[in-house]
Amino acid sequence: TALNPAITIARSHEASVSHFRFTLRHMKRKVLGICLSLTLLQSPTPSLAADCQGAACIDVYTENGQLIIEGHKNTAPAPAPAPVPKRARVRSSIKPAPRPKIVKPRISVAPKRVVPRPVAPTAKAESLNDRLVRLVPAGDIAFAPATNAVVHIPVIFWSNLPEIFQTEVGVIGEVIDVSLRPSFLWSFGDGQFFLTTSVGAPYPRKDITHIYEKPGEYTLTLVATWGGTWARNGVSRTITGQIRKVSTKKIRINSAQSIFTG
Repeated sequence: TALNPAITIARSHEASVSHFRFTLRHMKRKVLGICLSLTLLQSPTPSLAADCQGAACIDVYTENGQLIIEGHKNTAPAPAPAPVPKRARVRSSIKPAPRPKIVKPRISVAPKRVVPRPVAPTAKAESLNDRLVRLVPAGDIAFAPATNAVVHIPVIFWSNLPEIFQTEVGVIGEVIDVSLRPSFLWSFGDGQFFLTTSVGAPYPRKDITHIYEKPGEYTLTLVATWGGTWARNGVSRTITGQIRKVSTKKIRINSAQSIFTG
């Protein structure tokens, strides 16, 4: 029986569409798998354990809004040194000639008088643990105009916090370098927020501004979140946790005055 050409073409088309859909689903799964693998590879691993190198273990983390730098002596046993091969000893077959015995005359010596020496004070034992606490700076809020701010006119805001906080400390004989950077969340008291990494600046710069629509007294809130790294012997690691400092201040917004000229 002869096949209808139209039926043959329709079946071929359906097979092509089915193969295309299967290929498309396979490619989607493959792309999703590659994206997931890249995400896992790029995700940073936080520092959750103390860094033990040589004779000391160091850990830097945050606790109750403070920076904690902690160290203690490394009690792990040091690796055993590699055995040194011994050299083979070569024995000589030639015996040395006997030396003549020399008899020394005995000389009587009076006994010496023993004078007791003063005992030096015992040195203080070295501390096996050390814990330092460092406070990050807390900033103040500033704005311009400081008085007579009015509605519908931008107000400029800034803070006196540094853009980076660095310190160098010594813990049980180890030098630790700490570097912290802040991010800022501004709340202007009228339900509006602004997130930035800039500390802002006074006029004429306008890095952080806000316009109030209604007159009244508002409470400004600035949340500074500090995070960063610490380094030991040139190796840098992420500080576990973050430090948040909150500052508040009141601002008065007045109604705009209308001036009529005739």
